[in-house]
Amino acid sequence: MKISLLIPIYNVAEKIERCAVSLFEQTYKDMEFVFVNDCTPDNSIQVLESVLDRYPERKAQVKILHNERNLKQAGTRNRLLDNATGDLIMFVDSDDYLPLDACQKLFAKMQESGADIVSGAFVSLKPEGKTVTVSPTTHDGNKAYRRLLSFSYGSCMLWSRLYKASLFADTAMRAIEGVNLSEDYMMTSRVMLKAKMAFIPDVVYYYDETEVRDYSKIYEGHISQMERSVSAVLDYFNANKPLSLPYLPCIQIAFLHVVRTAARCGLRAPLAESKLTWWAKPLAALMYHKVTFPLANLLYKIARSAINR
Repeated sequence: MKISLLIPIYNVAEKIERCAVSLFEQTYKDMEFVFVNDCTPDNSIQVLESVLDRYPERKAQVKILHNERNLKQAGTRNRLLDNATGDLIMFVDSDDYLPLDACQKLFAKMQESGADIVSGAFVSLKPEGKTVTVSPTTHDGNKAYRRLLSFSYGSCMLWSRLYKASLFADTAMRAIEGVNLSEDYMMTSRVMLKAKMAFIPDVVYYYDETEVRDYSKIYEGHISQMERSVSAVLDYFNANKPLSLPYLPCIQIAFLHVVRTAARCGLRAPLAESKLTWWAKPLAALMYHKVTFPLANLLYKIARSAINR
């Protein structure tokens, strides 16, 4: 079965070589590599092409597409999916990279289990050379899905997973163009509702977090995109009852996560607030006051843990 690796390219000249080498040297051979240049302002594409010259056996498997305008994350992910022809799909961000046997191990588990999605562990690369390995906390698909829906760290990303391509045939599973923050959450939350999941303990992805996050750079537009992402999941769940009913409390935790992020940045999340149910609204109100935020944050974590059990 052919695996399509989907890689967006934007401003990664210093890291694309590391990524491309890890892709072209995969031990799994029946591959397709789809790169989309999202109007990168640097020489990322030239670096990619120079790396490809070192792997002539892979050239026929490579597509390098160019957006006419900067579509950002959501639009570029959709274009990648539109141009994938593989039976299976894996998303890779171009500043990250894979162990050389990642695809082989994920595929073996998919064949063994009959799963629609197989997830593995990943290594987070932190500043100052520090690393943190994040393994699947459970091999129970239901618990893993609850963690994802609740925005638990290391759960709601598109990468580090192998998907059956058929899962994305429905346009309802695509990203919403313009929602470029938490688009991973929006896509994985919807695509996993009806999917069979399996897990492996092996590391299948290296996630580069060496750039320190600056919360002062989060503004109203970011919060609005997070709100729209979670709202899209809620809309999909409301259209898929009763299957989605057990997971609706997790969506409340996700909306509280958005409120908490906004409060930490001195902002508000009005759309998220409007979607909260009776038990979550008082907690959100507490988050907006510096004096009560620590208590609200503690109660939020308690609620998230209880719902994820």
